[in-house]
Amino acid sequence: MTKILYRLSEASVQSMTVISVNEAVSETLERIDYDSLVTVTHGSDGAVTEISANAQKVNLLARTTATLSMANLSARSENGIKVPVGAFTGIEFLAGFGPKVTFKIISVSRVSCEFESAFSSAGVNQTRHSVYMDVEATVTVVMPSGSKEISSVTEVLVAESVIVGEVPDVFLQGDIFGERYDLVP
Repeated sequence: MTKILYRLSEASVQSMTVISVNEAVSETLERIDYDSLVTVTHGSDGAVTEISANAQKVNLLARTTATLSMANLSARSENGIKVPVGAFTGIEFLAGFGPKVTFKIISVSRVSCEFESAFSSAGVNQTRHSVYMDVEATVTVVMPSGSKEISSVTEVLVAESVIVGEVPDVFLQGDIFGERYDLVP
């Protein structure tokens, strides 16, 4: 199998995978909001004291996304992927020419979802809380020279919130224009 043929096949499969996963995520997220995934606990003064994930909802989101992604990929893979005959020559210039040959795609090997929670600064005494889901799908393509597994990872922002704290009377940023303040005498 030529490198060009492999790259064209991989690009087609990754495009198909990203579209399938994005459709599944979009459909799944229509039914879920930040408050159902994350519980924010406030202290007596109103300040945020704890943020905890609702494991049941997070796992349901992962299962539903994986199931819908697999269904979408199965439906799309029935048509296979089409590669121009010029790709068989190994000459990049000819890779896009000629009639198209259809390669069969075997059903999805796996779809897995992993979550990541990230905190970042969003201003003076403000913190952004973001929940990301990484969806990895692996598809097997059957070609004349053998089969090849192609994986694709799609990162999706599931929820985001800004936690606002009190603004202090005095604020010193420790790093301005790439230079730190030297506050030690």
